[in-house]
Parts: sequence; C-alpha cells; structure tokens
Amino acid sequence: MAINVLMTTDKNYILQAKITIYSVCKNTDSNNELVFTILCNKDLDKESRKYLVSMEGKFSNLSVNFYEVDEKDFVNASSNYRVPIASYYRLICPKILKVEKAIFLDSDLLVGLDIAELYAVDIDNYYVGGVRDLTPVMSPNFALCYSEKHNIKNFYDYINCGVLLMNLELMRKENIVEIFLSELKEENLWLDQDIINRVCSGKIRLIDWKFNHVAYYTDTDYIWNYKNCRKDTDYIWNYKNCRKDTDREIIHFCGPDKPWGNRFLNWADAWWDVAKEVLEKDIYEKMYRFASIGYGSEKMSEIINKCLEMNKIVIVGYSDHGMFIRNALLKYGIKAELLFCDNNPKKRKLCLIDGEIYSPEQIVKEYKGAIWINAVQEHRNQIIEQLIGLGVPHESIVNFYY
Repeated sequence: MAINVLMTTDKNYILQAKITIYSVCKNTDSNNELVFTILCNKDLDKESRKYLVSMEGKFSNLSVNFYEVDEKDFVNASSNYRVPIASYYRLICPKILKVEKAIFLDSDLLVGLDIAELYAVDIDNYYVGGVRDLTPVMSPNFALCYSEKHNIKNFYDYINCGVLLMNLELMRKENIVEIFLSELKEENLWLDQDIINRVCSGKIRLIDWKFNHVAYYTDTDYIWNYKNCRKDTDYIWNYKNCRKDTDREIIHFCGPDKPWGNRFLNWADAWWDVAKEVLEKDIYEKMYRFASIGYGSEKMSEIINKCLEMNKIVIVGYSDHGMFIRNALLKYGIKAELLFCDNNPKKRKLCLIDGEIYSPEQIVKEYKGAIWINAVQEHRNQIIEQLIGLGVPHESIVNFYY
C-alpha cells in the first residue's frame, strides 16, 4: 500500500523534518510504500533538498519529492517569527496530490507508531480527521474571547492541525481550497489552523489522541476532555497504564518550547534519542549543546530565583521582551547591577532608560561571570553561539521564551 505524506518546511526546519521522516520510516511496516511530498518555496536550496532525499538510502520503501508552492496564493497571509508563512501551505494540499487521501505532518513531531494505523482511519464523509486541541478546552475565558474575535463557532471539534488525515478527493469535489484561500483575509490568531477549523467545522472527525499527543498535556487531560473518542469506559481507564512513553504515539512538540531548544521538556529525551540516530555527529552535538544552555526555556519566576544571589545581570536584547525582564526584576526587588546589551547600534543610541546600552563585545570581559539573560526571540540560537564565542560560560546563559 502506498501512503502519501505531506509536510512543509523551509531551510530553518530541515533537521527537524529529517527527524520526523526518520521516525515515520522506522516505525512503519516496510511493506508499505511511503511517499513524502515536501511543500516548499523556490528559495529552499539544493543542499537542503539533497539532505532530505538522502533518507531514501536508509529506507527502501521511502521516496521524497518536493513541490514548489506559488506564493502568490498567500499574498494576503500574515505570520510571525514563531510560525512561518510556510505553515499556510497545507491549505493547498488537495490540489497538489491527485490522490484520494493523504496524511499531513508538522516537522516538530516524533512518530512512534506505524503511520498506516492513521491512514486506515475512515474519513469518507469528512474533510479531515484530527485530534481535538485542548488549549481552548482547558481555558474557557480564552475560548470565549477567541470565538468572538476569530469567528470560531464550535470548539467541540476544533482540532490541532499538526497531524491531519485529509480527504483530498472530497475537498477537491467541494472546492475547499478556494474557500481556504478566501479566508486568508480574515484575522487568524492560529493562522491556517483557524481557517481549517472554521471552514471544515461539521465535517471534522475526531480521532484517537495517540495520533497527535501534544507534549505538555497528560493522558488524564485527554481522558477528561475527549470522552467522545473512547466510548468504552474500561478501555479509557486501562489506557492510562498502557503507554508510558512515545511507543505507539505521535508526540507533538507544538508551541514555542521545542526539544531542540529545551532538552528538559516532556518526552524531549525520546526526541534526542532519535536525533542521535539520524543526524551527523557534529550537527547533533551542536544542537544538543544549544538545548542544554540555561536549562532551556525558563519561567520568569525561575529566572528571578537564579538572579537572587547575583551581583551582575546582563539582559541581551534591548527590546520589549528585554524591558519586560528588567521591570520584573526591579519589581521583585533584585538589587544586582543590571544592564542591557544589543547588537543593533541604532538601539544603542536610544535614550529611553538611564544607563548606556552596550554591545556584547564591550562588556563581556568584565561580565563573563554575570547571569546573561537572552531575551532575543527570533535569532535566539545565533545569540547563544555569539555569547559562547565571546567566552560566556554555558551555565551563565539563561533563555527567556515568550
């Protein structure tokens, strides 16, 4: 049986995409043909493409193809540094593959089951099958505000779109792609996920959460909020004891925290185990070093605790996030010497607060032993690499994720 799998990527997610593909191939019966189609734009370089195609040499049942998306379809799309425009590419899947159905996978996944199990789910009368998104379910106040502002009528079958089983034939028949693209002009907080849920509402099949288990939710969270998926009460409660790790599940590291940025996340060890199998040694070691710095993503309360005994604190990034950290430290009563550094010379000339804004190079010699709080969001790893290159110890760097 041929199983078609669609993914999107850009050059920043090539390593993660490779790990996801490897985990699919490793756990899927080799008698099934796995046909991966990678949606990308024309800027994805040849080396990145070859890097993913090289996976074909590891698995005889794997083929990796690329589809260059016409970005004119997405001129009305908006995005942010966390989620690139490439996220929207899944909206045009029905017109890319002329097959009956296909699976869509994000690149921040670890697949621990035979993907044929998902492909076998019946969605004949549905546009898509997916796992219920618990974020609005667990936050009623947020859900109310969200539904009113973003025209989401029903959170009962609002799904997380990181894993989708797509009925491409039915979607083509009913011109769903055109409707999807017309929704780009609307305000979509969760981007293409809002569009898919809004357009497909009423024709979404909720499927077992083992197919998209968000890492920061427990089995108990899903049990109490997902009873419609398991009618057999005994099965529900026995389920708690039958899966203690990523075996037989797809683990999804959605949200700002990722295992390659914070190796202390739930199930991050399993992700790193697979990464070690598939990545080249030097690439793996560099990624692992980054993920170990500053104990990964830290809450503000944890950052404050680290600063209590310090005499000197450097905030890297003279920005909104940096000012948030500064104000939080001051409100808490931190008495340490506190200063900013930033790579942007224009920011260093601003006179918005008392005190000078420095470049990292200007102060690194005197402040190597300080706590360096990295407030940079979009280019966080580059800043970490810069600080280490300047001689700042790993253990002195703390990452602030927003």
